[in-house]
Amino acid sequence: MKIHAPYGTKVKFIGGTKDQHNWGNNDDPNGILVVGQIYTVKRTEVHTWHTKVYLQEVPGRYNSVCFKEV
Repeated sequence: MKIHAPYGTKVKFIGGTKDQHNWGNNDDPNGILVVGQIYTVKRTEVHTWHTKVYLQEVPGRYNSVCFKEV
């Protein structure tokens, strides 16, 4: 997904490794997000080596590499 995805962008959760989930102190999506499910971007927080994604449907912050824009 684009790291500067605007509010309302639809993204699909594609999963990822434990290291990808935890990189940059992001939240673990296991048990919260469903692989293949579409979510809506609330905002992104771009850092030097990673981007955090906040979703409208669920609380938490997740690594952008775990999503594909749809």
